Amino acid sequence: MALHKISSTSRSPRHWALVAPALFGKSTFAAKMALPNAFLDMDHRISTVAHHAKDINAIYTIDIPPEKLNDIRAIGAEIADSIMESHRMRNPIKTVTVDSLTALIEPLVTGAMLSNAAKENTNQSAAFRDKARVM
Repeated sequence: MALHKISSTSRSPRHWALVAPALFGKSTFAAKMALPNAFLDMDHRISTVAHHAKDINAIYTIDIPPEKLNDIRAIGAEIADSIMESHRMRNPIKTVTVDSLTALIEPLVTGAMLSNAAKENTNQSAAFRDKARVM
């Protein structure tokens, strides 16, 4: 039996979901992930934790126009465009951080609850389909 040293340093994509109460370090942890890191900064916290990154100049934000914030397909397209742009700049994004999903989901949950309270839906669980699509 012979031992062989692995020479490849590539990693397979990873998908993480960090769940914890506010101010437990989720954004700080994300800032320390592989750089360059593109943040979809929904709760406007990256500016307070970016200094934890190994290179603050490798932290980018993805700006989503306000009219697209409730359209998950449009958000996905904006993220994909940002990744493609980073490849054109010869500095490919290695980490995409959505911080936080709560900021995307909370308005949808509130809308569904108000719709159900107003008895606008015969099937009350159908009111939450937009939230499920975002998740």
